[in-house]
Amino acid sequence: MPSSSNYSFHGQQADETVKAVFKRHPWSYLKSALKLLIFLLVPWIIFLFSGFSRPFSIAAFVVGGIGLIWAVLIIYLWNANVVILTDRRVMIIDLKNPISRQVTEVQLKNIQDSYFESRGLLKTVFCYGDIILKTAGSRESNIVLKN
Repeated sequence: MPSSSNYSFHGQQADETVKAVFKRHPWSYLKSALKLLIFLLVPWIIFLFSGFSRPFSIAAFVVGGIGLIWAVLIIYLWNANVVILTDRRVMIIDLKNPISRQVTEVQLKNIQDSYFESRGLLKTVFCYGDIILKTAGSRESNIVLKN
């Protein structure tokens, strides 16, 4: 996590100070990581039953390349999804994929209430969840900071 004192972002006002920068909990990407692991293991399981051959080596190379790209994408999304807390507002930068980005911001003076919600076994065991901000004067009455 970058130091909040050195962190700046596009759209930051001249006299606005970044107080904290948060990322999603790494465990929130567990499902994606498990899918990647299964994707990478399938060729080797097939190899155990069918034996090594030239087509297998080509398929393993292709699957390994796709898996590497997938792993880089997971790391990129984890690094790019941030919540920025400044002395004036909360900004949520949420990337679903590299070409789909949603930026939500709410002024601190418009936040009326906040609470924490942890649903599910993993979230409960590893103590992470969603922070919900109830706001006034924005398009949405609830803003959810996921994980």
